[in-house]
Amino acid sequence: MTQKQAIRSFPYPGKPASFGLTMVELLVVIVIIVVLVALSFDGVNRIRDASRRASSLGNLRQLGIGITTFTADNNGYLPLSRVGSTFWPEVIYPYVPSPTVFLLPGSKDLPMDASHPDGYFAGVDAKTPEGVPIRWNYAINGGYVKLPFSEDYKNPLYARGLARAMFTVEQPDRTVFLADGTGWWLNAEAKPDSKRMYRWKNATTNVLFGDSSTCNLNCKTDLTASQFLAD
Repeated sequence: MTQKQAIRSFPYPGKPASFGLTMVELLVVIVIIVVLVALSFDGVNRIRDASRRASSLGNLRQLGIGITTFTADNNGYLPLSRVGSTFWPEVIYPYVPSPTVFLLPGSKDLPMDASHPDGYFAGVDAKTPEGVPIRWNYAINGGYVKLPFSEDYKNPLYARGLARAMFTVEQPDRTVFLADGTGWWLNAEAKPDSKRMYRWKNATTNVLFGDSSTCNLNCKTDLTASQFLAD
C-alpha cells in the first residue's frame, strides 16, 4: 500500500469518520417507516372495529331480552315498530337497563341525515318516563307494522289481533328482528335496502334474530328477503 492510498483510507486527525446514509438508503428507511405506520393504523382500526362490533352485539342482546320480556308480558305479542308518534324504543324502554343500549358504539352525537348517516334517529315525542329524549341507531323489522299509523299504541283498547304474535314466526332463528339502521324500521322488500341498513363497515351489519341470537352479517350476500317478516 502506498502512502497516498493510506492517507485516503483514514480520516484526518481530529475529524470524525463519516458514516452518513446515501440518498437511496434514506429513501428505503422512509418507506419502511411509512409501511410500519400504515400497518399500525390498520391494526388499530381493526381492533376499534372489533370492539365496536362486540359492543353493538351486546346492545342487541340486551334489546332482545327487552323484546322477549315485553312479549311475555303481552300474551306472546311482539312490539309494533311504530304506531302514530310512538316508536318501538319507547315501548320496550321499561324492559332495557339503560337508554344507551339503543345507540351504536362510535355513532355521531348528531341527528341522522344525509350528511350524517351514522348519527342517531329520534322520534318527535320519543322520551323516557322521566322526559329524557330517546335516541337510537337500531332499526326494527318493518313486518311488525300491523296497525294504522293513526292508532294509538298506548291505548289499551287497540286492536291486539293485528299485532304479530311470536308463535307465528316460523323460523325465528332466521328472522331478523333488529339490525344496525339509519331509521326506525327495516325495509323487508326493497333490494338493496340502501335507505335503512348500515353498510358503513365493509358492507356488514349486526343483527338480532327472533331466537335472541346475534351475529355480524354481510348485507349483500347474507341477508335475503326470507330473513325478514313480510310487510
